[in-house]
Amino acid sequence: FISARDWAITADNLPPTERLLLILLSNKVDRSFSCTPTVRTLAAESGAGRSTVLRRLKDLEAGGLIRREPQYDRAGGRLST
Repeated sequence: FISARDWAITADNLPPTERLLLILLSNKVDRSFSCTPTVRTLAAESGAGRSTVLRRLKDLEAGGLIRREPQYDRAGGRLST
């Protein structure tokens, strides 16, 4: 069994910011391998700007390393990414 963090650390051929975001995400996963940090949180923890975080998350998703799903508030409104 490999932990999410170990998997993220050993992911090959990733630019540094993508690798860092993957590691940050791996530190937040629950037992079902899901997590819901905000872009603001990821930007603060990584030191990257919001637009950079959004671009890199898109790249990680395009590469099949993560899957993003829309989040909604209690009233059914979509939360911003």
